[in-house]
Amino acid sequence: MDIIAEKDYLPDVHTEYSVRVAQVRLLTTVFSQRALPTVQWIFYCKEMPSWVLPSDMYLVDVTDHPDIREGWLLNPKSNTFVDRELHYRDIFEDSELMQYVRVERGRRLSNSDPLVLRHLSQPEGAKTLTDAEYAELQGYMQALRDFPANVDLDNIVWPPKPAFMA
Repeated sequence: MDIIAEKDYLPDVHTEYSVRVAQVRLLTTVFSQRALPTVQWIFYCKEMPSWVLPSDMYLVDVTDHPDIREGWLLNPKSNTFVDRELHYRDIFEDSELMQYVRVERGRRLSNSDPLVLRHLSQPEGAKTLTDAEYAELQGYMQALRDFPANVDLDNIVWPPKPAFMA
């Protein structure tokens, strides 16, 4: 069966390829260890394939849903595929989101550690961070440490990085 990847599909050229198909796989996400149906690949073909797939994968005809994109998850409440970034509250439990917040907070703190170590190990006259930048870095790291206790799971907004870290 001839298939065309979505990125290569041209409606004017591939007129006989009228079926848009999403390959869905059960995958874990950064938010959860639950295996969730995730759109892994979208392609066009002449008719719905009848392939034998692994048990953790299936195909869905999404011809009538042109907005569905790769990476979208199945929303269990509406049984439709949605952008995980916009609809994460419908998909994930509070405990899963808090687990994500703690892991991401740890990653952000770890990314700050080399700056602290470099600053502390440099001689007084050769520091690469000014005293104000170092104080700003310390404030950012404290805000990260406090973040899980203060986070609004309906609107997760991370403390801003100091400008010199960008």
